[in-house]
Amino acid sequence: MKYDKAKSPSGQAAQQAETIVAENTLSTAFNLETFQDRYDRIREQTPAIRAFYHQPKFERRRRLIAWRTKLVKTKIVVEKKRQHPQKTLIQAIGHAGTGTGTRIKGHLRLGGKWHRQFTRQHSIALITNEARTSMVCPYCRERIIHPRKLTMGKRKLNLGTSCCANPNCACYKECKNSFGRDTLSATCIALRAYGQLTKDPIF
Repeated sequence: MKYDKAKSPSGQAAQQAETIVAENTLSTAFNLETFQDRYDRIREQTPAIRAFYHQPKFERRRRLIAWRTKLVKTKIVVEKKRQHPQKTLIQAIGHAGTGTGTRIKGHLRLGGKWHRQFTRQHSIALITNEARTSMVCPYCRERIIHPRKLTMGKRKLNLGTSCCANPNCACYKECKNSFGRDTLSATCIALRAYGQLTKDPIF
């Protein structure tokens, strides 16, 4: 698309129209006359922008991307179902949010309503209360702590690791009291979902 915009006549016209639209933003209009004048200029650029972005080849590309996106999302859910072919798969999903618009990088984010919709088609989706699931130990239900790490000569909290400091906890006695942030949350959500199913709340 960048090449077409730079080389084709319609792309160059759309680029000029986008420049005019950027120069006549409505948010900085200081009176009604200025606002109306800028609005008219923006409306005049609509045909040039629409003629470029709604070309048949771009429409085909958008349809292909939408189809591939749906295919990949369906595959994510179906692969989990295939791991348990003989059993009914129940997926516990936190009710507070699904990671939409997160700034955390390097993690697979199954955000948005699409995950719930595709999960309901291939398995059972159980909406679970995820309050404090990333803050408590799954063994003793006590508050976890974050260890500190040395970074550039400064001691900072390692928010990606959670540790249970309760000396009476079973995992503390076995020296297995360190959990990943995502692993801890997933474990606690699964335990809470089990409590929902059995009507015996664990925590």
